[in-house]
Amino acid sequence: MNYWGQELMVNAYNCDTNTITSKSNINEFIIKLCEMTEMEKVGDTIYYEVEKTEENDKNDITGLTAFQFIKTSNITIHFCNKSGSMYLNFFSCKCYDFEKVLKLLMEYFKFTTYSYKNLYRNSITGFHYYKLNNFFINNRKWKTTKEKNNYI
Repeated sequence: MNYWGQELMVNAYNCDTNTITSKSNINEFIIKLCEMTEMEKVGDTIYYEVEKTEENDKNDITGLTAFQFIKTSNITIHFCNKSGSMYLNFFSCKCYDFEKVLKLLMEYFKFTTYSYKNLYRNSITGFHYYKLNNFFINNRKWKTTKEKNNYI
């Protein structure tokens, strides 16, 4: 089967705090990830830091977010300082060995527990797409129709 793309989603917990707060460690990880998977970086890594406030800490969102364009799509990682958790999405229309990516993540961020989902996306060829029209307003379903289409 020919795949159009692959996406790895990882939730990792109890990361070493020093590793998830260090831009140099994160940069090194992204460079190594791109080299290992033979992905071409496009531009520098973009960072956004969710500032430390009482409300952000309470909701465990204080931390860095890193975004890297790659020629075949992108890598996004968010780190939560308080809980030491990390959330990665790595999408590419070029396939890669996700088990090697998991090992590299463990090496760089030293987490103790994780979950992941690896998806392969197929091209439109050979797929039947369904247009679903479900409308929810205030958790109440208003209308449902299902029409079979070749493409959306």
